[in-house]
Amino acid sequence: MITAGDYRTSRLDDAIDRGFDPHPDDMLPPPAHLRSPAGVDVLAAFAADVEAARAQSGGAA
Repeated sequence: MITAGDYRTSRLDDAIDRGFDPHPDDMLPPPAHLRSPAGVDVLAAFAADVEAARAQSGGAA
C-alpha cells in the first residue's frame, strides 16, 4: 500500500531533510528601492522598456 509518507510533499521538504535551514531574513520581501511603486503593472512597464529599446535600435529584436 502506498501512503503519503512515501512521497516528498515539496522540493522544500527535500531540501530541509538535507539540512537546508533558511535564515528568517531570507523570507523577507525585497528592500523598498527594489520594489515597484504601488499600482504599477510591472509587465506593462517591462514591455514598454522593450519597445523603447527596439525603437532605439532601429526595430531589430
